[in-house]
Amino acid sequence: MEFRNMELQHASLDIRKYDAIHFLRGIYEAFCPLYKQKNIESGFVTDIESCSMLFGADKMEMLVGNLLSNSFKHTMPGGKTSLHVYLNKGHLVVDVFNIGPVLSDEEKVVIFQPYIRTHSFNNYMNSGIGLAIVQSISNLLDIKLSVQGVENEGNIFRAEIPVITDDNLQTTSTDIRTDIVERIVDNTMYYDEQHYAGNEDTDGKQMFQILLVENDRDTRKVLKKKLQDLYHVLVAANGKEALLLMKSQHVDIVVSDIRMGEMDGFELCRSIKENSQTNHIPVLLITSDLSTESKIQGFRSGADAFLQKPINIQELKLRLDNILKNKHVLRSYYANFNQLEVEEKEVNNADEIFLREFTTYIYEHLNDVNLSVIQLAQAMNMSRTQLYLMVKRLADQTPSAFVLSIKMKRARKLLLTTDMTSSEISYQLGYCNPNHFSRQFKEYFHESPTEFRKNHKEDKGL
Repeated sequence: MEFRNMELQHASLDIRKYDAIHFLRGIYEAFCPLYKQKNIESGFVTDIESCSMLFGADKMEMLVGNLLSNSFKHTMPGGKTSLHVYLNKGHLVVDVFNIGPVLSDEEKVVIFQPYIRTHSFNNYMNSGIGLAIVQSISNLLDIKLSVQGVENEGNIFRAEIPVITDDNLQTTSTDIRTDIVERIVDNTMYYDEQHYAGNEDTDGKQMFQILLVENDRDTRKVLKKKLQDLYHVLVAANGKEALLLMKSQHVDIVVSDIRMGEMDGFELCRSIKENSQTNHIPVLLITSDLSTESKIQGFRSGADAFLQKPINIQELKLRLDNILKNKHVLRSYYANFNQLEVEEKEVNNADEIFLREFTTYIYEHLNDVNLSVIQLAQAMNMSRTQLYLMVKRLADQTPSAFVLSIKMKRARKLLLTTDMTSSEISYQLGYCNPNHFSRQFKEYFHESPTEFRKNHKEDKGL
């Protein structure tokens, strides 16, 4: 969305009474999976149990969500960030801290301008319009915004929000929320992935993440070194460690030794395959015993393949490449999704079953104006972050971008095969505002709906 349009939206305020502490905690918790994924130490700090006050939910989500997004982007893996909330002289003060280079006085001023790169953050681009939106909201709502440098530690982005109350109003449930924070989290994850995309090789193999489970430190170290040029490699010393890691990281394939303390490879494999959130992940077991009995035990636990010790690195790479090739084909198919209807065919791959169900649900609810990432996550019986990671891994798109691609291709078909007007098509695709539809269509196809129909009227069936 263009910054000018965002500013215009600020003119519309829906003020209600909320418990600000509970509300802000909810925004912070939406970012927690990102912190875990990047190994960032984080915390929500307050000595206030509750603070009922009047504010607009969407503006508060934009304000604090963008401050947290900015903090996440500028915190290196293993760093530290926090959200501190307290009362001071009739204001609710929100401090967002992150470790990093301390901004100069000049940088503290320009940092709130759109698309500014600062000297202290020379390895990062500013959050685009994120902090500019924070500045705009602050100006609109009389919020004092400032940046405090903490010597040798980092920066605090501070928002001092006037506490306005009305005892005659009931407190609105904080469960009634917009999807603004979800979109900010989506964009933040996408930014972070793009920022580190330079680590991928020309074949794109490092977009796949391998979890290597091996109790011998030297073997673990050698295998990681041999594979890390081709893939992103996570490591764990035993099955319990691996399962814990899989709760916060997406994993494309597990390579595990069988004989380990705590939890052996058979138990790990069984746990992965019995969990609906992980049973799609292939498991390759490494063993020195390839007897029929051992293989049967492995297959019963759900193993997809075996590799005999001593490990031949070339064979391991070929096996990984073959297993992941199927995932790459599936990802490419859905990333370039050009189906106008969901095909009815049998599928037995867990990843494809998920994407088929996900796509079917979107098609069945295309005209639903309330279709959102939250609704999709609930329909797929997973958290919003789990949905994001699943769709991004399989289709190389965010859930929002995936939905948009389906809507745009459906719009394309309707423009070329029916006499429906642009407005009629927009309502059929769940848009409340035909102008919003036309704008997104033009951004997607580089032509307005009217121009597209005129220039492509011979392209029936595409």
